[in-house]
Amino acid sequence: MKRFYNYCSASQLLRRSFWLPSLFLTALITFSGPTLSANAQSTPEVCRETQKVYDGLQMEKAQLVAQLAVSQKLNHYMDLLSEMDKAVKGGYAISGLAITIQNFANDIELKQLDNEFYGSLYADLKSSNEQLALQKKAYSLLKNLIDKASKIEDDEDVKNQITRIEDQMILRDKRLRDLDCEKVLAREKSSEADGNIVFGTWSGTYSNSKGQSGRATITFEKSDDGKLSGSEDGVSFDVITVKGNTVTYSYKLSGCRKVEGTMIINPDKTAGGSYTVIECNGTDKYTGKYLDYKKQ
Repeated sequence: MKRFYNYCSASQLLRRSFWLPSLFLTALITFSGPTLSANAQSTPEVCRETQKVYDGLQMEKAQLVAQLAVSQKLNHYMDLLSEMDKAVKGGYAISGLAITIQNFANDIELKQLDNEFYGSLYADLKSSNEQLALQKKAYSLLKNLIDKASKIEDDEDVKNQITRIEDQMILRDKRLRDLDCEKVLAREKSSEADGNIVFGTWSGTYSNSKGQSGRATITFEKSDDGKLSGSEDGVSFDVITVKGNTVTYSYKLSGCRKVEGTMIINPDKTAGGSYTVIECNGTDKYTGKYLDYKKQ
């Protein structure tokens, strides 16, 4: 018994590779990943992967939009960088700091690039240290953008790449809506907040001291009245306990043999553990490991 895309050519993509980040390339190459693997993955897994790619594309777009905005006012922003450089080194804030940085933020659509930083621009900066910290962060961001914007040779090329990213985002957004991912991930998050990350179906591989290996599926369940239950490859547990992220259980295998297992659940929805099979004589036994388990 078993224990237990071709949206554009590669040359077009690579032509401006000095400022086209790797994540965008990866996203394009893996365009059909979540779609093709939907039958092999659970809906939450597909939703998480698709959302991750969408967020990456959104950040790539925000970076390009900011670089383009600085490129179009390059002389102005180089003068501002020079002024801020002197202020940062001198330990003082430039005149009209808040308004200057807010205007800069609006130009580059900072809210899309760094929402947390954008929100801090409108905070009440009461101390000089707070003002200097804000200036230093803005200076670092501006310097980085100028370095990249100064390498742009053709604004239209940048605009075209932004359009391509937007097209990719539309496809991912449709995928997220088709799967109703907002509700799917909200339910999953709610379950985890209730401390139920361990409950569900886990699949992975096992190996043991007898040289055997294979795949197995383990399920941990909790009823509405709090009763715990579970199974491994369809064989129900006789005993199961859950303490934090550790699950221990036992059940009978092939009559009188007994299996005692321990599974440790990780926050990233992976798991691993070990088991012992006690033979019918109660003395002989062999051990094994649960490897690379993932929540389904």
